[in-house]
Amino acid sequence: VEYWGDVVTAGADAGKTPGLAADSALNCCMACKEAKGCNIWVWCSNPSSCGQQCWLKRVGQPSDIEGVRRAADAGVPWTSGVLRKDYDRSIDSLPPVDTTIRVVSLSTPHGVIRIRLMPDWSASSVEFVQRLAMTPDLCS
Repeated sequence: VEYWGDVVTAGADAGKTPGLAADSALNCCMACKEAKGCNIWVWCSNPSSCGQQCWLKRVGQPSDIEGVRRAADAGVPWTSGVLRKDYDRSIDSLPPVDTTIRVVSLSTPHGVIRIRLMPDWSASSVEFVQRLAMTPDLCS
């Protein structure tokens, strides 16, 4: 089965162009697991036809998976998999809004960025950030 999706990391083109290659479907899957934004991996199982390319891709919602199935027959040299991670979040799936949150901090390798929320500029964006800030295991 070969899945389509937005490309997170392109596969190497049989050694002709740079990109990601993997020596097994498991290693391609593990690369997706470690890559931010990746929730679909596609690996070439036939080195002579496609050089063990490993493509890391993403779709927005789990329900989109069947819609991105490109090919699935015995002649397709691709093996694909889906990881249930990094999907777009619906605002309805987030905790209730906490309007007392006025500042959020982002920790980066270069330091902390403090962002003052400005509801007058975009109330819906501020509400989304406030809800994200209340999501367990997402923010601390």
